[in-house]
Amino acid sequence: MRKLLLLLLIATSAEAADQKILIPVYYNGPGAGTLWRTALVIENKMSQGFRSPGTTFTTQCPIPEGCFVDTIPAGQLGFLVPTTAPGGLLLMAPADEADKLVMRLEIAAIPRNPLIGVGTAIPIVRERDFRTSTVTLLDVAVGAGNRARVRVYDPDSNDGAQVRVSIRPWSSSAAIDSRTVTLHVLTRVGTRQPQ
Repeated sequence: MRKLLLLLLIATSAEAADQKILIPVYYNGPGAGTLWRTALVIENKMSQGFRSPGTTFTTQCPIPEGCFVDTIPAGQLGFLVPTTAPGGLLLMAPADEADKLVMRLEIAAIPRNPLIGVGTAIPIVRERDFRTSTVTLLDVAVGAGNRARVRVYDPDSNDGAQVRVSIRPWSSSAAIDSRTVTLHVLTRVGTRQPQ
């Protein structure tokens, strides 16, 4: 089966008060003959508590199962409460301290990788890494034995925004296929999901 690998084309405009942080996938559930678990751990090195609209975290506290909170206190670790957002999530952090959030996102197949820290790390995209220009991925593997997905995100939620996605062989500048993709805003109660 021919598919394309992962492509993140990101369109945005600057916003001074908060920095957007894209969590490109957060899935907990069945798929491809296994059960998937995603974990996002955040170490808050900011001078203030970290909160983001519509999110709940667990933090260490006297009870063994942890405490459910909407804010990770300064100097503490927190985990995003398990949810499912296969299209991704946007977290918002104060722009002046957003770089003081240390994050690790990983996804693992259960029971093959039952513990946090043994899954596959997934890159987290900070606002400074968003692009409104052409993004090129070289040497994308296609063909039998390869699974791929193209994702295009617009963290500003511009319903109807359009992006051109083109596929070219390495040996030519002529496109094998080229399509204009129209983005639509996806929302879910309590969570802002980028398209």
